Amino acid sequence: MQPFWESVRVSQASVVFDVRTVDVGSVKHISLWELAKPPEPELLSGDGTQWEGIVAMVEARGYTVETTRRRTGEANGQTDSTARKVTVRSDLEGAQRTKTLVHELAHVILHADAPRRDLERSVLEVEAESVAYLVCQALGIDSARYSVPYVAAWAHGDLDLISQTARQVVATANTIQDTLF
Repeated sequence: MQPFWESVRVSQASVVFDVRTVDVGSVKHISLWELAKPPEPELLSGDGTQWEGIVAMVEARGYTVETTRRRTGEANGQTDSTARKVTVRSDLEGAQRTKTLVHELAHVILHADAPRRDLERSVLEVEAESVAYLVCQALGIDSARYSVPYVAAWAHGDLDLISQTARQVVATANTIQDTLF
């Protein structure tokens, strides 16, 4: 019987790939995560809602909100805890701008102050985007095609990470929703 790592089988009778037949010098080694990588987040289209209310929540926590056409790297928004400023790209459609502002508000609520700001970046991003997803659902904005791939990518397929953040995420989403509605 050959070891499991020597072949990948679709069924007992069919060998799909056998390591012994491959010139290993020409094979690029990739991880299982690279093979199962989630799709890229898709920017949302359509109108946003509650922009002013969300801005007021950010400002109530001592931050300013700025919109800019300037790209903030690959990000659609950014929270600078030192300058106490949230920046959101102005060239995004309303739904994406709203979702991005909620994501940044989640960073302000959850991560602006020590000790939570020292968490791993993956935890910070999973929490903030999960909050944005829940709040957007309450606002009638379907952000799944952006939020699900975003969370999956930052979690690196770690369902335990998503589960461990759930309590903080739900509490923060409820805080935002209670203020908006």
